[in-house]
Amino acid sequence: MPSITISDESYAALQELAEPLVDTPDTVIARLVRAYRSPAMTEYDQKSRGVRNQISQDGVRARRGEATPRQVYRDALLKVLRDARGELETAKAIESVGNLLKDRLQPVDMAKLPTGEERWINSIRFARKDLVDQGKLDGRAPHGIWRLKR
Repeated sequence: MPSITISDESYAALQELAEPLVDTPDTVIARLVRAYRSPAMTEYDQKSRGVRNQISQDGVRARRGEATPRQVYRDALLKVLRDARGELETAKAIESVGNLLKDRLQPVDMAKLPTGEERWINSIRFARKDLVDQGKLDGRAPHGIWRLKR
């Protein structure tokens, strides 16, 4: 098996994306590659050409009020899960929310973050976490499945 060397910063980013006691760096990288290759990424990748670098003055954070509010993503995620009878694979849920919001997203939402993921996808992931914390989504659903709490 080939080995690679990554910076401490990249390793820390992988740790943030990992599920403790489940993921390895390889499984996190594989998940990121799958997400990057997903149909939702491909569609939005094409739409975002020319606006990728319009993140903010410091190149990382969107300015206050510049990006689509997280509540919009929470509401959209609840809607797509309800429409799907309560459960979807992660990639399909992200794609469905993206399709639902495609006319509402701002150029800054399409920009790539330092992780390589587009901000709108990252925002959906945070919206899911918020909904788990609020008890609206099942935090114990199998890996790769987003499910409404029953």
